[in-house]
Amino acid sequence: MKHVLFNDHNPLAVRLTEKNAQRYGIDAEFYQEDVNVLLNERRSEVVDLDPFGSPSPFLQAAGRSVVHKGVMMVTATDTAPLSGASPNSAARKYHVVLRKLPWYKELAVRVLLGYVQHHLMIWEKAMVPIFSYFVEHHVRVIGRVMKRPSTVSRAARLLKIVEGVGPLWTGRLHDREILEETLKVWDEDYSKESRTVLSLASEEIETVGYYNLHLLAKSLKVSVPPRDQIMEELKSMGYEVSRTAFDPRALKTNAPENVLREILTSRKPRP
Repeated sequence: MKHVLFNDHNPLAVRLTEKNAQRYGIDAEFYQEDVNVLLNERRSEVVDLDPFGSPSPFLQAAGRSVVHKGVMMVTATDTAPLSGASPNSAARKYHVVLRKLPWYKELAVRVLLGYVQHHLMIWEKAMVPIFSYFVEHHVRVIGRVMKRPSTVSRAARLLKIVEGVGPLWTGRLHDREILEETLKVWDEDYSKESRTVLSLASEEIETVGYYNLHLLAKSLKVSVPPRDQIMEELKSMGYEVSRTAFDPRALKTNAPENVLREILTSRKPRP
């Protein structure tokens, strides 16, 4: 195993980490330091930021530390500003103009990815996402970091304003090939929920946002037809469509909203 370093500002957390490492036979070093100092002093193949709240204060040092073709993992638990529920906090922490949208879970992921890209670009690097998700009360993004001018330029072009909010990351959220390979070697000891998230993410089409069918039907005062039926109708019209890991009641599609409205209103109105 390569050299592993654990750090936490909380001494109790450090002690618990030491015990867990011993339990699983992990040879590592343990620190109770300012993580920015540690990251600025080291170059790392893998950096995993998992703070309580926002990772914002640590992203610049993490971006400097991770090497070309290294892996960066970032978790955020301050979902209110990321999803548009606290616009003022979002402006302070993530430098974005936000409002809550029906696809707010994906919005949170794209805000975080955009901010991660911003800090990597300071060091002429960019992240190529592998897996991104919003589960319960945390957002997590995982990607490979590249120090390559063409990758950085491409990433910069994918930071855009969408529906009046942003700038957001508008590129891909997952590497479907890697997720499919991961599912092939799945360990049954893992939770069924995590397998479901991985499976849905591996099927997602690369569009920004999703449509919550129940919210859309409610606004139209109609019942929601079977999801598979809606998907087949969209495909027959030449549109791309998939389920999404972000919301079990939603679909991702490149069809405009008015097309979905027409499909829904062609059914009998709700009594």
